[in-house]
Amino acid sequence: FPSHDMAILDTLALSTTQKIKHQSPVIRRRIKLVNKLHEQLLLAQSEQEGKTYEVPVFKKFKDEETGITKSVESTRKVRRWWFYADDGKLMMQVKYGTKVIELAKGKSTIEVGKIEKLPSTIEILKKVVLEGELDKQIEKLILYAKENSKS
Repeated sequence: FPSHDMAILDTLALSTTQKIKHQSPVIRRRIKLVNKLHEQLLLAQSEQEGKTYEVPVFKKFKDEETGITKSVESTRKVRRWWFYADDGKLMMQVKYGTKVIELAKGKSTIEVGKIEKLPSTIEILKKVVLEGELDKQIEKLILYAKENSKS
């Protein structure tokens, strides 16, 4: 190999940082919610372009004749987190699982206004989640779900 390859490698910012083996539950929740917000962003963009958006998923099943487990690609629809109010304004809620997150005391809906503002609103929400501003609300939902599953 020519020696000039090392010069290209020297252009990268190399680091000794190692991959974290076990992420904290808080970080995992943030990542989960940001991924779901990203799905909402892709759904919004698709709808603005007049297209449909579905997420590819893999389903496993066991072949009865051979006994071999096979994986088949399928799709799943993404449900909107936004809706139109009676006055025609676009509104959005943020969900963790199937539960709506209370963003402020007694308030769980964002007034987006017009569909064109939806992508930028979702980008703001992704930053909010990554900064940890919804950690308490998510924790509250999880604790509520655990308490209700015991009964």
